Amino acid sequence: MDRVCDPRTSTTGASVEWFVDSELVNGEALSWHLLVYWSDGEWIIESGVRRMRAQGSDPEIELATRFALDEDLAEELASAARALTVTESKIKLVADNTR
Repeated sequence: MDRVCDPRTSTTGASVEWFVDSELVNGEALSWHLLVYWSDGEWIIESGVRRMRAQGSDPEIELATRFALDEDLAEELASAARALTVTESKIKLVADNTR
């Protein structure tokens, strides 16, 4: 398992990305991610889970994009993080050859 927090600044603004990667015994991996960035006067929060395979990655679970002003950012980030933690029960961890 690998955990990373990656703060960035660019000409378009600031962003922070958090992710946790976990390798499965079948060779695939899952990546939980949470990205927050500033755009057009508000914070945008994107989150979800991707399944990583040798031939690329696919969305496993896509969560709704959230929007927040400064005063709501902490609450929206906490809510997005809680939504990510409950995805574990929705993920099929056994290799599925029908995908």
